[in-house]
Amino acid sequence: MPQSTMEDEFFLSARPEGGTQANYFRPKAVTEIVFPDVGMIMYPMFWNKYAIYLHENGYELTEQDHLYLWAERDDERVATEGVLYYALRSLYETRQGRVPDITVGENAASEWLFKPATGTGRGLYDGLVEHFLEVARGEAPSLSEFTTETLGFMSQRFRSRCAENDVSFAAQFETQLRSVTYNPAADEREKYDSIVTAFVRAIERCFTAVPALHRTRLSEVVIGSNLNFVRPLLDQAPAATLARLANTEFPITPDEANAFLEAVQAREHGEYLVGSILLIAVVGPAQDRDAILDDLRHLPELYRSRADIVDEARAQFPAANLSGEVFDVLEPLCYFWSVNYFLADGEDLARYLIADTAGIITDDDIEALFQDHGTAESFERFIELSTQDRYVAELTNLLEILTSMHEDDVVAFLDQFRAQLGAGDSPRELFIALLEWNDVLVDESDHYRVTAPIQENDSATFYGVDEVINWTETLTEAVADG
Repeated sequence: MPQSTMEDEFFLSARPEGGTQANYFRPKAVTEIVFPDVGMIMYPMFWNKYAIYLHENGYELTEQDHLYLWAERDDERVATEGVLYYALRSLYETRQGRVPDITVGENAASEWLFKPATGTGRGLYDGLVEHFLEVARGEAPSLSEFTTETLGFMSQRFRSRCAENDVSFAAQFETQLRSVTYNPAADEREKYDSIVTAFVRAIERCFTAVPALHRTRLSEVVIGSNLNFVRPLLDQAPAATLARLANTEFPITPDEANAFLEAVQAREHGEYLVGSILLIAVVGPAQDRDAILDDLRHLPELYRSRADIVDEARAQFPAANLSGEVFDVLEPLCYFWSVNYFLADGEDLARYLIADTAGIITDDDIEALFQDHGTAESFERFIELSTQDRYVAELTNLLEILTSMHEDDVVAFLDQFRAQLGAGDSPRELFIALLEWNDVLVDESDHYRVTAPIQENDSATFYGVDEVINWTETLTEAVADG
């Protein structure tokens, strides 16, 4: 019998919010049927452009092990192409109201590179930015005093390891500041950018002199999930389309929004992600998050209730050169979203049912679960939806697609679901039957015995949804502002 394991790398529907956990209900599955290569942590759209920019400028994405600090090309470290450089520069633009907050890396850098900002009510970078602006505005004391004060923003680990190796960050920073030149008439923005340039170069010099500053267990890439997302585009999207995205300007332009969709649709299964973005755009990504999440749980009903939904989807990005295949998949895609929610809801129900048990589950426990638990209604609604003829056909279509993807565990699970559905099982009977099929429960006449390990599990969610909503909001705003 197919079993999912704790080593499964990706989950279609539900994610373990507090670390990887064994599954009770859901099988291993793939996100390719809704939004390929979108994981549970993705960063703003700018970082996709940035990754394409690096590639187009000769930086091999697979060789950027220290990308937070610098980009590497031909054995050269370029700190002004690293994530930290752009994160700090972007924050200035955000403060001016030019772009939304796209900063990344604060959690990663806390205690490793920078002093934690706990208790300040501000982000880790905010104090640093204010400090730099003192110089940009001509309010700082002497250069030596400024660089020494900057050291106070660095972590104890960073300061200690530099001191142990007789490396002075303040001296490195002062040297870099003296080497950075700008027009005396430069405005605040130019001066601030020059200070950031000197700062990241000073950090690079310290790391070169003190390799012990590197982290040994945790990544120094930070935006690895976005790099993973972009790599298939580099191989499959037209070069001219990628060129429209290859820059490090912080705002997303209308043409870049269109180019992003055109690049994504060119990759394998890209029509599903583009279709998902169009559906979210129709629903309205800027509305209250709870409201949009509720709407996304009802995509099949939405599709049936709006006769012009394909035209609405097409109108979201009228200048984008989208293929007919994107619009052809919209209706099945709505059902595929519901399958994701079904798997997440089933896993959530199973975790809740088993979490507080001593290994014995009664019919009363199951009855109470379906009466009281919040995801039970959604789970039952999907069962009813799947009995309708049009969705019986969509389930068959989905099984064929997953078979072509060699997702055998998912196919076996959903095929068993189809069999139980055909047998006329009620939602509760179907839920228990699938747990028995998964070797999680054994029927012992007057009760069920739990045979799977009983563990503390967090609630399960359909991961990746928030990330795609955020990207969609960025894209639709770019087109609207243009």
